[in-house]
Amino acid sequence: MPFKGEGAVIGGAANKSKPTDGHSTTSSSTSMMHTAIATPVNQPEQYRDVTFAILFLTQLAGVVATAIWGAPSVLQATSASSSSNDSTTSTSIDATTSTTYGGITFTDGPSMLIFVTTLFGAALTASILCFIVMAKYAKTIVQVSFFATPTAAILAALVWTVQNKRFDAPVWYTVAGITVMAGLLYFFSRQYIPFAASNLHTALTALTAHKGLFGLALLSALLVYVWFAIWSIASAGLYLYYESLDPPIPREVPCIDDPYRVCTVQDRDYQPVYVAIGMLLSFYWTTQVLQNILHTTTAGAIGAWWFEGKSTDIMGSLYRSCTLSLGSICLGSLVVAVVQTLERVLTTLAANKRSEDERRQRDDSRRRRATNNGGFLVVILKWLRKITEYLNSWAFVYVGLYGYTYVTAGKTVASLFWQNGWSTFVSDRLVYRVLGLAKVGIALLSGALTMAIQTALGYGSTDDSAPLLLFLAGSIFGYLLSSTSLFVVESAVRTIIVCFAESPADLERTQPALYRELQKGWSQTYPKAWAERRDSNGAYHAHAD
Repeated sequence: MPFKGEGAVIGGAANKSKPTDGHSTTSSSTSMMHTAIATPVNQPEQYRDVTFAILFLTQLAGVVATAIWGAPSVLQATSASSSSNDSTTSTSIDATTSTTYGGITFTDGPSMLIFVTTLFGAALTASILCFIVMAKYAKTIVQVSFFATPTAAILAALVWTVQNKRFDAPVWYTVAGITVMAGLLYFFSRQYIPFAASNLHTALTALTAHKGLFGLALLSALLVYVWFAIWSIASAGLYLYYESLDPPIPREVPCIDDPYRVCTVQDRDYQPVYVAIGMLLSFYWTTQVLQNILHTTTAGAIGAWWFEGKSTDIMGSLYRSCTLSLGSICLGSLVVAVVQTLERVLTTLAANKRSEDERRQRDDSRRRRATNNGGFLVVILKWLRKITEYLNSWAFVYVGLYGYTYVTAGKTVASLFWQNGWSTFVSDRLVYRVLGLAKVGIALLSGALTMAIQTALGYGSTDDSAPLLLFLAGSIFGYLLSSTSLFVVESAVRTIIVCFAESPADLERTQPALYRELQKGWSQTYPKAWAERRDSNGAYHAHAD
């Protein structure tokens, strides 16, 4: 199905030119805020930002080809290393052989399979339970999220005090500071809680009609791992190739034990700098593209549900993300990837510089200033990356909903934040806090379920540390799985915010019960704006809830 504004539309732009249920939806696109966001412009069905799609596919094909080319040499080097290790040991394996990892014992097949199945099943069960609780008690969880950090800090301080059998004032001063900051944050953000809770509940309700998005999220995570494997083989192949071209280069440096004595080291940095930086940029770029395809697909699917009441447009949205909007996704992803690459390069250079200074053991002020400047640039790039990633997450909502080019989507996001920036940011951050708390809850519950199931089945009990290791393994896997699934929730929440800001009446037409809930939450946050009639026809007014 085409983008919103293309004939048979996703966002119902065609519906805006005609009355629906006796109301004019054109005037109802006014925002609940005091300043309206401009109505989206219809976009033709065509490929956008094509140049960047071609560049992305070219570099991807190049890395895959390099991996295929370098795989034989990598396998040969790996086999040689394995042979040298195997020559020193001899292992006999039979049907009753068992393998122990950190105190957890597995037989050669069934127990390992059961363990992996338990990990996945526990994480999935914990995620489902967490989604149910969030959907039912959204407002309460948003409120609780403010006090999760100080509660954890108090418990940690109590444990520290009991173990050390003394009262450490600095520890409790820190806890008091954390508690005061949490209280102030709650005080200044409390008016946005209904807003955030209603958006979270609506997003989770929309996702229940799009369960396939969670499967798509798991597939996306799997593709990231596959990409990492391909990229690693390509990088290793290039390293081995350049190693075969040039022998190690001797270099004289001050000795570690005696800086006044000169020692000779073998410089084994075979790979040219431009190749290493290019591979690093390729890794970040492709990873960002895979993640943002999932993001825009979620936005498109939720948009179809919002504007037309459809819950089966996942494949259509995925198709548009992988074709018509691929260039826009590649351009936005490249912006973040460049910043990530620069951050990584400067971080490495700063670390190497500090290591070199420590080895030389010289107290040179100019050298310290250079190191500090490098660290300062790293901090700037870190914050620039975070800001770029955050703005991109909103821009790709517009790409998924309306098929905008990346530049047009970026301008629209700038307009959104210029007009309603503080309220949009605070409310979005409240949901982000809830999702962070949900990750921790899923991890802990997943760890507990894994430990209980494995212990009940009689696996992994070779020593007293096995239950703890099972708990840690289940928690780590649960956290990773929840990060993937909750990314979809975060995308859905931002899509809901944009859709309700631009066209609330479409939800009133397609999902009237959810519209009333959203209206109630938003009107509690913006009572004056909702008390006013937005047009003379009465198409958009506050309900008495």
